[in-house]
Amino acid sequence: MQTIMNKTLRCLSLSLLALVSSLAFAQKEITFTAGVDKGTCCATKSKPAGNDKITKDGVTIETGYGAFDAQNYNTKANEYRIYKSSTFTATSTIGSITKIVFTCFADGETKHGPGCFSNASTGEYTFESDGPMGTWTGIAPTVSLTATTNQVRASKIVVTIDASTGIKEVENRKEDANAPLYNLAGQRVGKDYKGVVIKNGQKYIQR
Repeated sequence: MQTIMNKTLRCLSLSLLALVSSLAFAQKEITFTAGVDKGTCCATKSKPAGNDKITKDGVTIETGYGAFDAQNYNTKANEYRIYKSSTFTATSTIGSITKIVFTCFADGETKHGPGCFSNASTGEYTFESDGPMGTWTGIAPTVSLTATTNQVRASKIVVTIDASTGIKEVENRKEDANAPLYNLAGQRVGKDYKGVVIKNGQKYIQR
């Protein structure tokens, strides 16, 4: 009996470890790099600034008026430009956005710096007063910021997603009678449990 109990506890521990590991890696970073991930507006005569966007791995970044395929005339650096008074919006279809980090071409509140952003639609936006980094934090499927004081230019935008909160994570699957089932609280449940369950680190609906 003791041997059976030890085996059962060992299996349960391994199952819980797999569950915790799957949840720990639920966060995902989507990196947009200027010159690599491009929009359609270059801020040139042939491709003037305007509404521009890029979609990558279920995340879309968009500006109401700017250029996501711009190049600095003097330095030749590739830039994401969000012009003064226009909005920057990030939208996710794979889970809630929990963080957005901007790496800009200027520091603080100077022209092209992260301090030119304000008016976050939700959450909190902060920036380095003497550095090029701006960071939004919160929990939302869509986030907007406005370039209120001046134009913002960024070399990189990193969007962090909590994929465990995304509806895309819930799927209809046939029941596997040999795998242990857990509810969202991490408690083991039986085959008669109705609702969202976790099996082998994956979520699905048990009807």
